[in-house]
Amino acid sequence: VKAALQATHAADMAAVFDPNTGLYRGEESFLDWREQSYPKWASDRPVDIAMSQALSTNIGHLLARELRRKLSGEAGDEGALRKTIHDAFYLQQRHLFSALRTTGLDLTAVERFDLLGNALAVLHGIADPQTAADVVAHYPVVAAGPPVQWPQQQLVPIYHNRAQWPFVTAYWLQAAAQVGNAAVADNAFDALIRGAALNLSNMENFEFLSGANHVADGAWSGPVVNSCRQLWSVAGYLAAVHKVLFGMQPGDEGITFKPFVTRALHQDWLKHSAQVQLLGMKYRGRLIDVTLTLPEAVPPLWGALGVANHIVNGSSVPPGTVAYADLAEKNTWIAQLADVASQEDDLTVVEDAGDYRAFYGPKEPKITGISVAGSQLSLTIDALGEAEVVFDV
Repeated sequence: VKAALQATHAADMAAVFDPNTGLYRGEESFLDWREQSYPKWASDRPVDIAMSQALSTNIGHLLARELRRKLSGEAGDEGALRKTIHDAFYLQQRHLFSALRTTGLDLTAVERFDLLGNALAVLHGIADPQTAADVVAHYPVVAAGPPVQWPQQQLVPIYHNRAQWPFVTAYWLQAAAQVGNAAVADNAFDALIRGAALNLSNMENFEFLSGANHVADGAWSGPVVNSCRQLWSVAGYLAAVHKVLFGMQPGDEGITFKPFVTRALHQDWLKHSAQVQLLGMKYRGRLIDVTLTLPEAVPPLWGALGVANHIVNGSSVPPGTVAYADLAEKNTWIAQLADVASQEDDLTVVEDAGDYRAFYGPKEPKITGISVAGSQLSLTIDALGEAEVVFDV
């Protein structure tokens, strides 16, 4: 692995790293169907995508660089790249990270937003704690769950556009748990559970407003590609259980469990349960049976339960990591949950009130004329029927 990372790093630095900006060029990570997530002028000109810089992709490079340093024992850190990513993509006025800068010819961060990129920015410390909380609270979601990009594009079929993807929802759920936003976590939990239950499978994706696996909309119907038993959707659902519900956090030296059980989850999906269990969890050759004991359910439906006590192999232990060396061959871990005081969290839900502009960006304009008179450049721009659109050139 170390050799592969070293070779990949060298190739990336030679081919796609831009020393002028300190960032990596290249398209977005999984939003890789250019007609689905890029403006038409860029999807028609791949050279602009090659020159572009994407939030999610740069975080991927950051994590690879950190792992390479760790495995090789190399001194230093990637703080400079981490700060460069933050400064290049964070839009303070929107409390969100931009998805990308669309071309090397214009390094303005666009007001388009990528759920996966924002989740990774929260999970991997690109955002400080206050910024992370703002990001989670401000990313627009609908009642059926969080779409993978915002706003949606007009006249584009459903796939990455107008879509939820369970594996991305699972990353977003982890981000919500990390900042302690129960309202956002409930929206994501519900989307994951509903999608798997209604389809009796872990689907690849869904239409974002309905949560359906297919919506008929003429030429824009979709998702245009979908599949059952999608591996990364299965992995995302398992992560929701392991990493959020049970709060499993394995590390190099040991493991801890920091369950994030919202009151709504407790009183709805776990109704009438005195405990939930994760049995036979394997960690570095050890087996761990994890039990969450639940208090009596009481209103309200916002906020999350707290952990009153951890009992490992019959002994109460302080919160934190239990070292690998202190684990037996087979272990029992009990987290006793308690109702604690909490406040209602912020959640940005966009309601369907019949105005498409609530969900969609305007159509891309066309420049129909260019003229030069002396030192003055004049553009004729066709807004393609869009009303109340202002052009900032």
